[in-house]
Amino acid sequence: GKEYLFVILFGLLPFALTQVYSGTLREGGESAVPMMAGVSAIAVNIALNLILIFGYLGAPALGVRGAAVATVASRFVELLIVLIYTHANAKRWGFITHAYRRLFSVPGRLVGQLAIRSFPLIVNELLWSVGTTAVVRNYSTRGLSVVAALTITTTAANVFNSVNFGIGASVSIVAGHSLGANRPDDAQRDACRMIALATFSCFFVGGALAALSPFFPLIYNTEEGVRRLATSLLLVASCCMPIGAFMQASYFTIRSGGKTLVTFLFDSVFVLAVSFPASYLLAQRTALPIVWVYLIVTLLDLIKCAVGFVLIRKRVWLRNLVSDQTA
Repeated sequence: GKEYLFVILFGLLPFALTQVYSGTLREGGESAVPMMAGVSAIAVNIALNLILIFGYLGAPALGVRGAAVATVASRFVELLIVLIYTHANAKRWGFITHAYRRLFSVPGRLVGQLAIRSFPLIVNELLWSVGTTAVVRNYSTRGLSVVAALTITTTAANVFNSVNFGIGASVSIVAGHSLGANRPDDAQRDACRMIALATFSCFFVGGALAALSPFFPLIYNTEEGVRRLATSLLLVASCCMPIGAFMQASYFTIRSGGKTLVTFLFDSVFVLAVSFPASYLLAQRTALPIVWVYLIVTLLDLIKCAVGFVLIRKRVWLRNLVSDQTA
């Protein structure tokens, strides 16, 4: 773990820059390039994982360090794609012209406004990371086989969850454009349609994951018991995928209206106040099989779905951040 974390630190800067470039491109209506960059990064990561972990093609077998090196390399590849595209099309993306020269000449008032808006989101992401790590820690008390199975489950599910994240990010962009143009009715309509699209899409994506769940664990060199457990957990993850899609899309919708306090409660506070205690009690104070524990904790997200539905239905989230008015 320490070896992995030390190497992965070198990927933080390219990851941060990629998020800035990709986010700006998406908000400008260009979503294809960031998507292609992300797909390319995944392909590079998979290929280098096989080569560097197991020592194929004459490369040294680096094990855990190889996985970290592959991840860092894929992040640099992703950054290079969006960076080269953006700077090669500077006429279209005028913001990039002399962007680095003006880096230290940003008005203090603007920095202050950005800090006020972004600070709750930063705290939210930090606490959410702590909370989800604590939930996984509770699962891990059931043994190393559970840790291994969860690793396989998370890796496989994240590939399919890219649909959730992609449509969720699109919701915030589309709804944000309508809000910025002072068209709250359009924003409400578009957000509801995209939430429905995300949810129904994940019925098919979840079905694909369920169909492939017996095969993903075969990629890993691990015990048969771990593979069976990973397959069961993947089936749970696939069945709950539409719930996650609705939740993610609702979260991004509410956040696009600048309701940072609501998203703070919706995201990190929920994990710390509900998911963490539930996982602790079920994993350490009951004899329930880990698959049932995982299912129950995942189904708790239905509470967030209900809250998100009410907030969006009541149009609480509709606020124009440009004029700072509630629609």
